[in-house]
Order: sequence, then C-alpha cells, then structure tokens
Amino acid sequence: MNSHDEGAQQTRPALVAAAGLPWPRPLPRRLSSVPLPRPGESLLSWLDAVALDFDVSRDQAAQATGVIAADEAPARLSLTSAHSPVFSLDDETTARIEAATGLSGSEARNLTLGRFVGTALRTSPTRAVSSSGRGVAAGPWIDHTELRFCPGCVAADDGRGPLAWSLPWVFCCLVHRCYLITICPACRIKVRPAEVSLARGVCGRAARERGAEPALRCPGRFRDAEAPPLRDPELIRLQELLLEHLQADSEASRDRARADFQDLSEIAVMALFLATPAHLDGADPVIHDAFSCFSRRYFVKHGRLMRERDRFYPGMLVLTGCLRVASQIVFADDPLQAALSLSDLRKRPANPAVRPLRRSWITRPPVHSGERIRSIVEAVQENSEFSRGWPS
Repeated sequence: MNSHDEGAQQTRPALVAAAGLPWPRPLPRRLSSVPLPRPGESLLSWLDAVALDFDVSRDQAAQATGVIAADEAPARLSLTSAHSPVFSLDDETTARIEAATGLSGSEARNLTLGRFVGTALRTSPTRAVSSSGRGVAAGPWIDHTELRFCPGCVAADDGRGPLAWSLPWVFCCLVHRCYLITICPACRIKVRPAEVSLARGVCGRAARERGAEPALRCPGRFRDAEAPPLRDPELIRLQELLLEHLQADSEASRDRARADFQDLSEIAVMALFLATPAHLDGADPVIHDAFSCFSRRYFVKHGRLMRERDRFYPGMLVLTGCLRVASQIVFADDPLQAALSLSDLRKRPANPAVRPLRRSWITRPPVHSGERIRSIVEAVQENSEFSRGWPS
C-alpha cells in the first residue's frame, strides 16, 4: 500500500468529520508503505509485521499507524486494559489508522476481536478483562496473557498469525495437523503476547541467571518448537465445524454458528465440573493426560471446587477436552440422554458432584440456551436436593 503526504492531507478533513472530531486535530502522517494485513490476521500480528519492516518496536509501530495516538501511553496496547484496541476500535482510532495507512475502518476493525461479536463472542469484547472474568466469549475461556501458535505456520507465514488463535474455539492447526502450543521451546515459559513478537522469530525475553550480568536473552526459535500431533478424528471434525462458523458470512449461517457456540460453551462448563478422563476415551494422549492432571487436582466425586482462576481458564488442553465432551452431547440425537453419561441429573437426591455446577448455573444462567440443551440446563437447575455422599 503506497501513498503520499499530499493525499493524506486532502483526506484529513473528511476523516475528522466522519469521526465527529473537532478540526483541526492532529492525525498521523501517511506512511509511504505499509504491509497489508493478511486475511484473518490479528492486530498485534500486523503491528509486529509493520515494526519489523521499519525496524522499530511494536509501540512505535502502533503510534505510527494510528492504532494509538501519539500522546497516549503504549500501555493501552496491553490486553489487560479494557480499552485496548485489540478488542475493538472507535471512530477516532479508525480515522487515525486510515490517515496513516489507508486502511478503511472495516479493514481495521477486522483485525480486532470485535469482528466475532454476535457469533463466537456473545458480548462486547471490551468486557474481556472484567474482574469476574465473564462476558468474553460464549463462555469465559479467553486468556489474554497467553499466545497460542503453530510452529509450522510461524515458519511458513513469517510469524504472522490469525486472530482466531486468540479464541477458545481454535485449539489446533488443520494444515500441519498439530495442536497449538503456548510455551517457548527453550525457556519453557508461557508465551505472552505483550512480551513476544512471533514475527521476530526468537523469544528474546530476559532470563537472568544467578550471577549473570547483564540479563541473558532467551534464544528460543518459535519455528523450532515441537507441537503435539493431532490424530483425533472427533476433534478434527469439531475444529473444521468451528472454523467454518468463524467465517460465517450470511445471516442464516451466523445464526447456526451462534447457536452452536452458545450450546457448546454451556455444556463445556458442565464437562469442566463433571467430566473425568474416562469420558475422553479415544482422545489424543496430550488431551487425555492434561485432563487427568486436572482431575487429580480437582476430584469430581463430591463436587469440583475449583479456584476462580481455573474456572475462568483451565488451560487450553483441558478446555479442548471439555469441548470434545460437549460436542458429543450437543450434537447427539438425544442430548439429555448423552449428558447422563456425566451424571444422572434426574436422580433424587442428586449426586453431590452436580452441586457446584448447579450453583454456577443458578448464579450465571446459560444465555439463550437452545432447545438442544434446555432440558439439560433445567435438570441441573431444578435439582435442589443432594445426598451427603456418593449415592448408591
């Protein structure tokens, strides 16, 4: 994308008027050349590509492209800020981006999580960092401090990654037939999007060793990481369906996508409270092992009393196991009958393992639960009598 300062000056009044801003208001100068965003790319990935092209930091690239104003603190890029442009862009920001790069408002907004509102996201993504950890997706499972990636895609696409990697609905790469990973292959520390640029290819985080001065830099190369292989046909089919839903473009297909996301989300919550490794027969070892570790930490027999952090985000592999169980229930011919494999929801008095789930669904009732799972939700919410121990 090439442009000149003269063209930028001519478009500024129109941009400012469209944004409802007072004139004159300083807008960024038009950059001579900017890498075009790739289809489905995330805002941070695109900024990292710009930063690499101009050999500047991500914060400097964000100011040059208008993603943040020149007088704004770079901390606004942080995913812990409720006003981060990663979630959505206001008119003033899109006006700055168009002035600096020529990207239209719709092109810029497609780089943010706002593009999934109404399908994969049930509410405004700016609520993603609320203190309760709720209101993010059609379920509470987005960890904005974790960056998922496929090493093969990092190698093939120069570290530029899709926005969908940020969502709980994308857990594997169908091209390279592997699960996404979340840790550096060298330092084995969780890859945080605020600290690491996949476009630069190297972790580079400070890893100070005792007695070492100055701090060492991690040499881990993301393209060299080993991702667990994906062989589970059920998860392959589920990922294909979810990716199709994320690309829904017609009203009818968006309605189907929204219904599937909502039902899968609520039943995945149920699986988080009630599923055991036995419900993951046939899953790949990496999923089975992760859920086994989770189950040892939170024994299900008398009710899983999880820490808030683990209810909010139990980890990608545990969540993937929950989605696998949920898909077997939601898409069954008789979802209620399939759900009874987790626990007999109609038993009186009820299994005490169901109590934390019931409390969760009473506190935060499932939103717009469809006909497929309504009988399941009602069976859990209406069951008020619990036995003291494991019912015979």
